[in-house]
Formats: sequence, structure tokens, C-alpha cells
Amino acid sequence: MEDTNNVEQMTFGEKVKNFFIHPTKVFAQYQEKPTYIIRLLIICIVSAIYSTVQFAMSKPYMEKYINNITKGMDPQQADIVKKTMGIFSSTPVVVIEAIIGIIITIFIASLVYMLFIKMFKGKIKYGQVVSTYTTAYMAVVVGLIIKTIYMLISKKPLNISVQTNPTLLNTITASYDIFSIWEMVLMALGISTVAKISKKKGAIIVIIMFIILILITIGSFMLRKK
Repeated sequence: MEDTNNVEQMTFGEKVKNFFIHPTKVFAQYQEKPTYIIRLLIICIVSAIYSTVQFAMSKPYMEKYINNITKGMDPQQADIVKKTMGIFSSTPVVVIEAIIGIIITIFIASLVYMLFIKMFKGKIKYGQVVSTYTTAYMAVVVGLIIKTIYMLISKKPLNISVQTNPTLLNTITASYDIFSIWEMVLMALGISTVAKISKKKGAIIVIIMFIILILITIGSFMLRKK
């Protein structure tokens, strides 16, 4: 494994360039100086914008869906259902949910990653894991930006079937695409670099985490169907 001691600090431009062509150089810096606040802020902003655009594009489909599920109901009951769903499907709620959700995900996932890294004899601190995870997550951010631009151009929402006709398959595929795969590859490299363990161990940790998330997705889907 390459020596990453006394790594020279990079400029923002160098970090962006190396994120795409040599990500281990970016991760190596977190051995001495873990940082993540700016990336966390970027992740929250992009996630909020994506959720807002997705919500706006989904609105006609969701209104049709709500009308279908309330068809045949007592008018008063149908009105209550529509108002309730309207409250939980407003733009402010969607934005707040997106921001809180991603913050919780990042900090809890980082904690779980740290525990697995320790199990594999890796030497790492919590702040280093958060720094590594938020850097790897920038791959997902790139995907969200591209998806947002696509929706604005096409005027069509993405993954609307997950909301209007959820199945186990479309629920899973909505969460994992080429950008999330890219993020997992980066995470494996980051764990290996920062925790000073082999790339094989880094990959195993990420695969274990992926399996756990898939099982959680399946479990949540099954509970909603009951």
C-alpha cells in the first residue's frame, strides 16, 4: 500500500480533480486532518434541491394516485385522507425530511462503518469515518445533480412508481444505481487508505454494509405491506 504519511494538503481544485482521477490522495489527508462540514452542507443542499424538484414533478401523479385510493370512500373520510397526505407531502416537509434523513444516514452509517473497521483491525476515528463517507457520498451528489437537471429538462419525475405502485424490485433499484455503486467503490478505497487496511478488507466491509442495507430495505417494505 502506498505511503500516505505527511501528505501535502491540496487546494479545493486539486481535491476536485483527484476525486475523479486519484481519490486515494484525497482520502489520505484524513489521516492527519479529518474535515467534513463543507461536504455535509453541500450534500444537504443538493439533496434538498433534488427532493424539491422531484416533489414538484411528482405532484400531478401523486394527485391522481390520491384520487384513486380515495375513490369510493365516504366524502368526509376522503377529504381527511387528502388533507393529511397533503400536509405530509408539502414542499417544506419534503425538504426538511430530506435534510434530516441524510444527516441521520451519514452519522449512523459512519458509526456502523467504524465498528466494522475496528473488527477488521483498522485504526480509525469517528471523524475520519465521517470525512471518508462524506467524500465518497459526493459520487451520489454528482448523480443527484444530473438527475435534477434531467427532471427539469424532461418535466418528468424519477422513480414515481416507488410512490404510486411500490414493489420490492423498484424499491431496491430506486436506491441503487451507477452513482451509488461508484460511492461504494470510493468508500472501500477510502476505508483502506485511512484505516490502513488492505483494499480487500475495505471491500468486504462495504459489501457487508450493502447487504445490511438491502435487508433493511426488504424488511421495511414487508412491514409496509402488512
